[in-house]
Amino acid sequence: MKGLTVILFLINYNASAFHIVGGEIEMIHLEGFTYRLNVIQYFDRSQQFNPGPESQIFVFTYRVRDQELVRIDTLLLNTQEPVLYTNPECAIAQLQTERVFFTKDVTLDPANFDDPEGYFFVWERCCRNGSVININNPLNTGMTYALQFPPIVKDGEPFVNSSPSLFPPLSDFACVDELYYVDFAGTDFDGDSIVYSLTEPLNSSSTVALPIPQYPDPNRKVVWADGVDNQNIVPGNPSLNISSKGFVTVRPINPGLYVFAALAKEYRNGVQIGEVRRDFQLLVIDGCTPGQAPVVRSQLPDGSLYQEGQLISYTADADKCFEFIVTDTDGEENITLKALGVNFDQDASEIFTFTSGALNSAGDSLKVEVCIPECPFIENGIFMIDLIAMDDACPLPRMDTLRMRFEVQPPPNNNPAFDDSDNLITVNIDEDGFTTFDITGSDADGDTIDLVILNEGFDPAAFGMTFSSTTGDSTLTSTYQLDANCLIYDFGLQNEFNLQVALEDRDQCMINNADILTLDVTVNLPPNTDPVVTTSTGEDVIEVTLDQLLDFDVAAVDSDGDTVKLEAIGEDFDLDDLGIQFASSVGASSTSSSFSWDLTCEGLDLMGREEFTINFVATDQDKCKVPNADTLAVTVKLLIPFNNPPEILGLSDGDVIDVRILEEYVQPLVGTDADGDSILMEFWNEFELPDSETLTFDSIAGVSEVSSILTWKPECSLLGPNRSPREYTLGFILQDNSCPNPKLDTISVTYRVFETPVDFNAFTPPNILTPNGDNMNEVFSLFGNDNSSFNLPPDSCDDRFESVTIVNRYGKSVFESTDRNFVWDAKDFNLGTYYYLLHYTSREIRGTITLMD
Repeated sequence: MKGLTVILFLINYNASAFHIVGGEIEMIHLEGFTYRLNVIQYFDRSQQFNPGPESQIFVFTYRVRDQELVRIDTLLLNTQEPVLYTNPECAIAQLQTERVFFTKDVTLDPANFDDPEGYFFVWERCCRNGSVININNPLNTGMTYALQFPPIVKDGEPFVNSSPSLFPPLSDFACVDELYYVDFAGTDFDGDSIVYSLTEPLNSSSTVALPIPQYPDPNRKVVWADGVDNQNIVPGNPSLNISSKGFVTVRPINPGLYVFAALAKEYRNGVQIGEVRRDFQLLVIDGCTPGQAPVVRSQLPDGSLYQEGQLISYTADADKCFEFIVTDTDGEENITLKALGVNFDQDASEIFTFTSGALNSAGDSLKVEVCIPECPFIENGIFMIDLIAMDDACPLPRMDTLRMRFEVQPPPNNNPAFDDSDNLITVNIDEDGFTTFDITGSDADGDTIDLVILNEGFDPAAFGMTFSSTTGDSTLTSTYQLDANCLIYDFGLQNEFNLQVALEDRDQCMINNADILTLDVTVNLPPNTDPVVTTSTGEDVIEVTLDQLLDFDVAAVDSDGDTVKLEAIGEDFDLDDLGIQFASSVGASSTSSSFSWDLTCEGLDLMGREEFTINFVATDQDKCKVPNADTLAVTVKLLIPFNNPPEILGLSDGDVIDVRILEEYVQPLVGTDADGDSILMEFWNEFELPDSETLTFDSIAGVSEVSSILTWKPECSLLGPNRSPREYTLGFILQDNSCPNPKLDTISVTYRVFETPVDFNAFTPPNILTPNGDNMNEVFSLFGNDNSSFNLPPDSCDDRFESVTIVNRYGKSVFESTDRNFVWDAKDFNLGTYYYLLHYTSREIRGTITLMD
């Protein structure tokens, strides 16, 4: 895990999360850079043995771009409350849900939350309910809630955003072969659009009760069971589906407990800025008997029944009422009525004279008068309304819907109008001028009229423009004034304006029928010439070598005598980072400053570049605050000698080498540099070295060439489980100190540490010793012999050489050693037979050796 060291003391968290059936994360903006971070969990309360929720949970925040851990927040338990059924009389023991709410107000540092790719909040828990049937191995599958959110600062300005939230709980169960539906849509405080889709729920990082997330990117997805995929999460006719607006439907074909996730993507101005995943379970049971849905129809004033797709057109003076008839097919039922706009957002509920009633017997009908309002829901177009009747069946009301199409002519109304017949007024005024005139308009119906400013992108008052009045009774006169004094108003930002004003009446239906008047305004500014920047070198490209002081003078002159400011800006770099000295200066008519860059190599970080462009910018400040600027770009080219990289000899990158346990491995390494630079050779990944006391490689520094020796006698502890071979990677790095572009060489070598069985039967040591100077059988030693059977068996993890003892025929010790590389030269000893004892950890090897001439 990157970024932060995570140390969490988790106490009493041994319980599994079989009790958590779903939830999500919310992020709500409060003020400034303070947000409310919420985690909502839904608990299964039908299982009495389930534990209560934790008193606190940990939410991890990651940066999307590099998956860097940014912060960890502790959220405290806030509230617990039951989730009510749509119809409380439909409650069953198997489904009792509780909403648990954790929260914390957090202040986010804009310096840490300005990355354009955004961030993730992540919370994890293990494990899922074992009775879930649409994923594999649910008891060892955890859950992860993830919320992706945009930076809180964009382009240096606060970017205010709250995540989609207030998702309704999933409160009801579903029945086999019956339509299940629920509005899963949340709301967005910022007015952003939300698009919904189904996706895989997320697994957790591990099966620990409260795992620490290993990375934020939501790719630890659950594994669907056979026959299940994203298009068939809950098999049915139809299978589980969610509309882009968040309406969930399914007609399941099999009972069971199913898990699913809804992904809500948040868009602003057509660009996705975030997303939140909502995890939940759906219980499907068999044996439901909800009965038949009510049947609806509409009887028009002429006695005919409305036919689906028919268009009903009403004139302004027509009676717009008709009968809505609901017929019961089962018997006694309570009926609820709804009217929902299909292609408009206004509330349509008032078109019913009443919205609920009772049907007492099969075949009974409920008649309700429906009246369409005089003002159409959609201006100059067709609008559609769904008239819905719902019964009180379990687990969800059964319904029938009649979709009707209407076209309504609004009451007659004359449009308001400006007196100016061209609807265009042109204003051309010099700086320091002042103008005023009246704008008049009227409404023939006597409606109240309003003057509305329609301009976009600027505030008229910020540029000296005012209107005296904006409302009138049937007539309106508003005095427009423009004060073009640029000492008060900043026309340097804008001096041409296209200002539109609308005259709108407050007619009965508030239909948009405004008259538009355009004001084309130009403020003429006095002439202003650009300042001019020059340097004492007169060159725009300067070549310099290292260890040189580069200095020259820069001047700016303004022929109008305006105050002029001179500054230097590095192109894609900061002057201070390279030790460049240049002080900004301000002067009347002219100013100057000195440029100085000490290119001493020591401590100079050139960021891998050899060319640097400095823009010298002169900006004047004329009377009307219209900035004119001149920029002189000077490129400094550094003449840097070529530097050959050093080279490590003795091993090659990618080598794989076998090393036997308890046998010494020796490898000399040489580092060379063709340029004769000072070099340093050492371990590259010292913090990742195996835990071995025998592994040594001394760092070595020198000029042109260095050498060091890697030695290693791997311990038994370095083997894998059951003494299996195990691989370790050692890295070596050789660096030169060539300034300003040091080079390096690295190699990575894989060592396979292993143990092989020892064959003691193959050990047949020599038994003759003739120390007579003929260089044959001169000494008794059991290492380095050409005949491998003369050498001691190698040490193993279970059996290691400990000592050797040689005695004469009287049993007196004549030689002892604990060094497996011992040597007995037998000088000054009597000829005859001697006895040796080789002592290993778990065995002894005995033999004789005869001393002869």
